[in-house]
Amino acid sequence: MTLIGHLLGILRKRTPLDEQVPLQGMSCRRCSRRSYGVPLSHPGTRHEVYRGESDTLVCLEDGLWSYPEAYCKIECPDPTSVSNATLLVPQCHGGGHDVGTVCRYKCNPGYYVTGTLNKKPRKKFLRLECLEGGTWQEGSCSPVTCPPLPLMFEGMYTCTNNLDFDSICTLQCPDPTERSSIRCTKDGKWTEDFTMCKKIEGLCQPPLNLNLVEYSCEDGFDVGAVCYPTCIVALSDPVVFANGSSADTVEHWMLPSKVQSIVCTGMLKWHPNPAQINCIQSCEPFGGDGWCDTINNRAYCQYDGGDCCPSTLSSRKVIQFGVDCDHDECTCRDPEAEENKGTAKRKEPGRL
Repeated sequence: MTLIGHLLGILRKRTPLDEQVPLQGMSCRRCSRRSYGVPLSHPGTRHEVYRGESDTLVCLEDGLWSYPEAYCKIECPDPTSVSNATLLVPQCHGGGHDVGTVCRYKCNPGYYVTGTLNKKPRKKFLRLECLEGGTWQEGSCSPVTCPPLPLMFEGMYTCTNNLDFDSICTLQCPDPTERSSIRCTKDGKWTEDFTMCKKIEGLCQPPLNLNLVEYSCEDGFDVGAVCYPTCIVALSDPVVFANGSSADTVEHWMLPSKVQSIVCTGMLKWHPNPAQINCIQSCEPFGGDGWCDTINNRAYCQYDGGDCCPSTLSSRKVIQFGVDCDHDECTCRDPEAEENKGTAKRKEPGRL
């Protein structure tokens, strides 16, 4: 017997003739999702709608309750518009969609289902379903992006929409006749390659050994030349800081970028700027080994592979490597760990 049938059987039991169950005033806001198809009156959700004509149960002459002719039903409203996509199911226009209804979209040229841009094959078709809570499944279409332009052009071009599909990047040269533009196509490729301006004269100055970083420049200092940084202090990595941060002021949640090389640009400047490159302690190769290594308990080292938070360990028990530690670097710092979600101490890692 179904749930509805069981409830109707209870309602139809013999009862004194002077009894009745008035349901006047019952609204969809007073029904519960658990009462799908049944006219109960306890609090419900804003996604329920009233269906039927009579909202009152009456005790009939035979001593049985009348069948309910009204109920609350969960429905999804008109689905929100999906940017850069075409709706393939016309019936999805408007509201009143049953739970389980599926609306399908096709991403426009140059756009793919969000989350599949780096997968093969990328997905062009988006499927959104009306969920049990009366809300639509989330989904969107994102633009394809073209590869980053060579670093030697840094500071020499402007783009209409970053590196996204249909963005036009224009190279500015000292001689206006050398100005050129390229476009990012729907396939994620540039229409052509930039060519360095011909009338640029001069060299980059040798990079200064700043912040305990020294450079090896075997290619010289011409435009396009590459130099390789090395930290003077052993077991340290050269990284880029921004916003005035340094190795002395960096916080555990900051995520500096490791620098493999610097390039002499057409502006006759080094990129990245050597003045913004510092050295920080390298990560130890023990992330995810089940022991909490304080040196690795930072965003740059992926928070030791989850070894310093109970919720990210299969054993649910943190084991400190070495002596017991009650300092901050020994605590659960990972902002993605359950211990830190929704708390004031949570900070989003950001690449500097």
